[in-house]
Amino acid sequence: MYGESASGGSLDAETNLHYNKFRDFDPTTGRYIESDLIGLAGGLSTYSYTGSNPLTRSDSDGLDWNCSVSGFFVICTHTTPLDPVEPLPPPPQPHLPAWLNQALSPTYDKAGLKVCPTAQTMPPPGDCHPQDQQRMQDTVNNSCKRPRSCKPGMDGVELEIMKENSRECAMARDEINKICFKGGDQGHRDAAIDAWQGVARCEGMMQ
Repeated sequence: MYGESASGGSLDAETNLHYNKFRDFDPTTGRYIESDLIGLAGGLSTYSYTGSNPLTRSDSDGLDWNCSVSGFFVICTHTTPLDPVEPLPPPPQPHLPAWLNQALSPTYDKAGLKVCPTAQTMPPPGDCHPQDQQRMQDTVNNSCKRPRSCKPGMDGVELEIMKENSRECAMARDEINKICFKGGDQGHRDAAIDAWQGVARCEGMMQ
């Protein structure tokens, strides 16, 4: 055996199995070859790896994600992933024209979340009354045109002002996206994400 495998255990060069202390993981099937020793406490499928969610969880001992062994007892603590991970888009179909493949492929924002296909081509005012949509758009325009960039050398008061401006811009964009445009198209969702990232940058410089 050598090195650490992607599943959190050790890779056996001869069998190509990942040895995770209590069980062996087969990377060709994405499943364990033995049933879970803790039974259904590790999930309904006793052969699955990390509850079939390997992108946000790991299992180094073959029992359950974030499990530890204390004496003769197995102590397991489930953890909830911080962010949902969308499945990868299907591969392009060579027999279909390029424009149709593009239309069928899902779109994702900067956070990796799937964009509603309807939102991508939804004209104003979307699902809102024109006056309500315009009011929210005016709030976006007024909030997001203010200075929002935190820079080295700014004092605490300046950083706080920039952070608040970014927060108001992000909230205004989120509001109109969610209420009027089914979550927003990719560009407008990314703009909201950029504003929230601005808040985080300011907070980081204030510490």
